[in-house]
Amino acid sequence: MNKRIFTMLTAGLLLGGPTFNAVYAQSAKTIVEYTNNNTALANGTQFFLGTENSGSVFVYKVSNVLTTKDKKEVVTLNFGGVDINSDDAAVFEIRNYSNRSFELWTKVDGKAYQVITTTDGKPVTNASSKNLSDYNTAFVVKDGKLKFSGLFTVALPSSEIESGVKAFSYSTAYTDDELNEYNSKGTTLSFEYNTPELVGNLFENLTPVTVATTSENVQAGTYFVKGEEDDVEAFATTPNNATAKEISFLAVDPAVRYNIDGKQENEGYALYWMKGEKAIANADSCKNAIFTITAKDVLNEDGVLTLKVNYTKKDATSATSVYVAGVKPSASDTKTYVTTVLASGSKYTPIHPQLGANSYLDASVLLKKNAENVVNVYFTSATKSQNDQAANQTEYHKYLIIDPEDGSSLKAVAYNDADFTMPLAQWIVAGFDGKYTFTLTNRETGKDLVLKLQPEGAENGYQVVSANYDGNAASINANKGVTNTLDLNETSVKFNSIATTRTDGSVVFTDIQVEEGVKLTFNGEDPLFGNQALYAIVDNNAMKAAISLDNGEKEIVLYPERVKGADNHSVKALQGAADYVLSENTYAYLNDKNEVATSVDTLVVPTYILRTTEATGDNAKYLNTNYNTNAAKANAAEFAFVKNAAGGYSLVTLTTSSVSVGLAEYDDAIAADYAYVLTNNMTIATASQHYAGAAHLNQYYANVVIAEANPFNPSLAAKPRHASFDNILGSVSYQLNENTIAEGILSAESMIFWLDTANSADKIPAFYISKGIATTEDTVETKAAEQPAERMFLFNAQDSLKYFVEGSAQEYTDRRYYLEGTTNSKAIFRPAILTGVDTIATTVEGKAVEVTNVVDKDGNVHTDALDNFKFYITLADEAVDDEYVIQSKRDKSYVYALNGKLGLTSNKDLAMVFTLGDEVPTANESVADAVEGVKVVGGNGYVEIQGAAGKNVVVTNILGKVIANTVLTSDNQTINVPAGIVVVAVEGEEAAKAVVK
Repeated sequence: MNKRIFTMLTAGLLLGGPTFNAVYAQSAKTIVEYTNNNTALANGTQFFLGTENSGSVFVYKVSNVLTTKDKKEVVTLNFGGVDINSDDAAVFEIRNYSNRSFELWTKVDGKAYQVITTTDGKPVTNASSKNLSDYNTAFVVKDGKLKFSGLFTVALPSSEIESGVKAFSYSTAYTDDELNEYNSKGTTLSFEYNTPELVGNLFENLTPVTVATTSENVQAGTYFVKGEEDDVEAFATTPNNATAKEISFLAVDPAVRYNIDGKQENEGYALYWMKGEKAIANADSCKNAIFTITAKDVLNEDGVLTLKVNYTKKDATSATSVYVAGVKPSASDTKTYVTTVLASGSKYTPIHPQLGANSYLDASVLLKKNAENVVNVYFTSATKSQNDQAANQTEYHKYLIIDPEDGSSLKAVAYNDADFTMPLAQWIVAGFDGKYTFTLTNRETGKDLVLKLQPEGAENGYQVVSANYDGNAASINANKGVTNTLDLNETSVKFNSIATTRTDGSVVFTDIQVEEGVKLTFNGEDPLFGNQALYAIVDNNAMKAAISLDNGEKEIVLYPERVKGADNHSVKALQGAADYVLSENTYAYLNDKNEVATSVDTLVVPTYILRTTEATGDNAKYLNTNYNTNAAKANAAEFAFVKNAAGGYSLVTLTTSSVSVGLAEYDDAIAADYAYVLTNNMTIATASQHYAGAAHLNQYYANVVIAEANPFNPSLAAKPRHASFDNILGSVSYQLNENTIAEGILSAESMIFWLDTANSADKIPAFYISKGIATTEDTVETKAAEQPAERMFLFNAQDSLKYFVEGSAQEYTDRRYYLEGTTNSKAIFRPAILTGVDTIATTVEGKAVEVTNVVDKDGNVHTDALDNFKFYITLADEAVDDEYVIQSKRDKSYVYALNGKLGLTSNKDLAMVFTLGDEVPTANESVADAVEGVKVVGGNGYVEIQGAAGKNVVVTNILGKVIANTVLTSDNQTINVPAGIVVVAVEGEEAAKAVVK
């Protein structure tokens, strides 16, 4: 059979099979017993299993999922018979067919499980006492054909499962709606013939129309018709004599019969187009055009139909029921005829029609390959809105969002009023039915918008044939961007992919803000204060608002502390997770096989407790639910900052009387009450709502603006990390020049450096910036023994520019350290070992030295030598929170670039501006997390081990030879190893493999 492949339909249907039939057949199932003994069993064959008793058939269901002793999930047969229309009726599929034996599989809640029995063929009541191999896991039938009577275990001695077990499928009727949806441009039927010519097939681009009740001479039933589109639509809407006259009907011609060999009475009649006037001449004429359309075998003959007609021959007094099918009269015939065939007793083998091509939309309309797609919905229908007049507003060129004023209703907004970083305006492509219907899930609320689409919408968009939102017909109410209520099924739309982040719609505090604290203002507009910002201040241990700071009011500084999910959180994914609550929504995508697959989109709402003192520990105080500023940590409230309808952020409180800090869930975050200012006494209050209108938020000063608490400390937070320094011109790297100096350069490829904190307690902390050294194999064992490992450190070479020779009593200039074409020193990298926070071991003129702070006889601390290794990393512009400059602690000079090489200058205007990348290079290929906090990274000539200080580590090559065996002294330690695959075993953890370049 020439089966059509509808890849997109297979997802979620039975066990991966049938396509058209399984999707469309909505009416009751009529059981079909297999009577053709020539159909051999094969992998993928599907059927119901059951027994027949006194003409009634009962089919099997299966047990709940069982787990064997060796942790295999299976099901077993349940002989309690059910009707084939029952939801419990199990569809079985043959897998691993070999030498007449096969496995049976079936689906439970969308997942496939293998069917087992006891070795003597009985159902399994509890599988946990034995391994899977102890059960019967395969079956056999006597003759290996689909027509069988008896199913037996493969376990010996073979046992019959139950007496007289047979295989069944089902047929079901199709409606005109189902056929028209299969191909919106008309139904076409094909016949699988192998002769040079097919005669009499008129089934091409027809419109099926089902008439429910008799009207005049138009009889109830399903017709295939053709005519002008408006005339066909009129007949489908009002089927009567008047509308029938304007179209033509496909019918059996009672007067024309093919002269074919072997035909019997009622066989061989032709089809023809009967004009509407003749169809309504009498009921018999009309009945000759009525077809009964059913699936022949839903499970194993996908798309194959049986067509029946009760036609009345010329001069006959009663109708005869026959198939309309293809007939090849004899083996030598060169023609196949589409004609009438006896339903039983025919000498012909009928060639039943198959559905032709569908007009489904391609999944790629909205699904991406191996990636999530989040879109906005853009209207292309209607006339243009006019002059900002409320009475002349349409959806044209506006976007569909969920109204941020109520968080539930749909709204149309113009581009200037849309904020696509708000999850309320983001729609996740969550599903596709393989035909025309896509499911879009709102990223914030999780409500579904289900759109049935057709091509050829306005402006090359898609027609919305039907739209359902949150279980109801989708519409936009009047004055929600449109003058009149708009049903979405009357619109045309386009879809634009938009970029998203995991924290869209929420404030994420930077490391600097966490360390330095933040200040708040409440913005709004009312008759008393007009349009101005009210400062958040401390007054009598309470957070209040002030119109100015002229009278010495003290602005409150809040230090955000990230919240960690409690271990007893009801959402498993949040147990122990730091600084957020989250929402997970399914998204759909196309996998490598071009099948629809699903994964999970995660939306994060970062949450914080807000410390009100710079001091931490036992003396720390926090903000509570009443906005008191002196609460103990145990009484702190859990807060988040989320976007609102006014275009700003609201301060929302997640802690309630029933929810403790660390137990909040996503629904708490999107239903949390927001803070606002009571302008009569300037206290902060909490609104008993979350979503509110812009005018309301402005009136109540509920828009919160966050400012840095200390704008004069724009430093990267003092925290060890990996980072690259990237600029549009290139990234910081180094190379060995002709003078054997490792000079800093700009490279097209990012180099990841380790930033070790130095002077971390200072207001502006400094960092050691270093990179692991690649070594050759002949020095590996020697280098591996050095603990900690030697690294290349960024170094201010100012001291190297001048040197004094005692014998000549002269100071000389070493021009090798000048940046070419300047009198500025190079920024170089120097091999050294960080042996302590303020101790570096290095080599000077071939001699090993320790660089550390020096205390003179007067007790003064001299830091110059060590400061050559230390650098500040500060914001280039306080208004931009992700662009940094690098400044030497020694002489406050800035790293800059000239002709692709790096130097140090006192001119800040020349400073190179970098963004920080924090990803481990893809070339390392080998990040393996044994447990949270322990990480093994393969680099160029080394492995780097993070988070395992004090633990013993053994590094071996792939042959088992020990390369290093040592105790780690740092939470960030490198061990030099040869190129290839190495195995790193950290004490108490599973071994991890790493690829070393």
